[in-house]
Amino acid sequence: MAGIFKQYDVRGIYPSELNEAEAERIGNEFGRMTRAREIAVAGDSRLSTRSLKKAFAKGATKAGCGIIDVGIVPTPFLYFAVAHYKRDAGAMITASHNPPQYNGVKLCGKGAECLTYESGIREIEERVRGEDFKAKTRGTTTKQDVLADYTDWVLGKARLRKKLIVVVDCGNGVCGTYAPEILRKAGCIVSELYCEPDGSFPNHAPDPTKDENVAELARVCRAHRADLGIAFDGDGDRVVFLDDRQRILRGDEALAIFARDALPSNLGAKVVFDVKSSRALPEVVTLYKGKPIMNRVGHSYTHERLLQENALLAGEVSGHFYFAENHGYDDGIFAALKMCELVSRKGFLSGRLDSLPEHHATPEMRVPCPPDKIASAIGSVKAAAKRDGLKIITLDGVRVEAQDWWGLVRASNTEPLITMRMEGSTKQALGEARRFFENALESRGIVL
Repeated sequence: MAGIFKQYDVRGIYPSELNEAEAERIGNEFGRMTRAREIAVAGDSRLSTRSLKKAFAKGATKAGCGIIDVGIVPTPFLYFAVAHYKRDAGAMITASHNPPQYNGVKLCGKGAECLTYESGIREIEERVRGEDFKAKTRGTTTKQDVLADYTDWVLGKARLRKKLIVVVDCGNGVCGTYAPEILRKAGCIVSELYCEPDGSFPNHAPDPTKDENVAELARVCRAHRADLGIAFDGDGDRVVFLDDRQRILRGDEALAIFARDALPSNLGAKVVFDVKSSRALPEVVTLYKGKPIMNRVGHSYTHERLLQENALLAGEVSGHFYFAENHGYDDGIFAALKMCELVSRKGFLSGRLDSLPEHHATPEMRVPCPPDKIASAIGSVKAAAKRDGLKIITLDGVRVEAQDWWGLVRASNTEPLITMRMEGSTKQALGEARRFFENALESRGIVL
């Protein structure tokens, strides 16, 4: 099982790296570690999910835990089943946006607060090398359908003032069974694209943060003259929006729009954002009397920071959005409803996007890099910044801040590559940022 225990989940190729035997051991040790009376368990629509979910539950019941089987549902349903009903723990069998051959496990405790490597995943990794723990009394399994309660909950917090025309691309992920109908109940006129769950993901990868994966959504939005395009990832904890001109909103842009809408009635509230975010985001939060808080990348770390800071909102460039009013966890369906509500009140999303402070940024760049060279690559950037007297932020990787530009290089937590993003106040400044990083990384044989 070496290598499958990541920063904020367990993830690997099925069945060579993660199979039923490993899933059972992980379930057993998770149950033993948490001493949970009940663990809510669910899974996405990947081809290997059902058997892995069954194996995980078997291991947890051997540890004496009762299992609440929530079924094949989006990750936010699992979080809801833990937080709303005040259960001890939860486990979601999913590999999110990864290719079909992958699967994994997201683990959470009370309040649906997800485990990080530091807060529990490392302990499970160490424990699985030992023997199975068998409690005196084996736990039992109970099925629960949370759809009705979840739907009532989210619709009670997002009320549209007028009907919107929306196109929803579920990427053949698990959201296809649920999200379109929830949006219809909210008052949207919904056109569906790839909403039939299929774990082989035949139409495009379930990662809406890559522009090529929302190209068809943009075309359909144009044809339908849609007010909004909505694209979910494979398990529904992330969402990407297209405005009425079919432009893609990055996660930090959408968070800035959410924050600008919410802060006037919540003066002084905190907004957590990740280290990959544009300078425009803290500028907006500050302008509207909020307190911006930069954080490291990762859904577990973001949820944890939102709770620590008692923040109003949080978000990541990757499309995770967190609302304190929704138990604080990341929920793509809830975020989609809140954006629909906002558009129904404020008008076209294009106007909201155009009024954000202007900066020139690259999309996230994912650069292949051998694992044994990642640290030296990031170190070369830090050394170059120190040499040039530039501000260095080491919250997560290295973010270099100059007067007119900034750039970030960090290790991916899920793949053997480095991720980068750069931004300038002008196109010329963006070019300066790119030249800085090209020169810093060239010495390590990395070409952008």
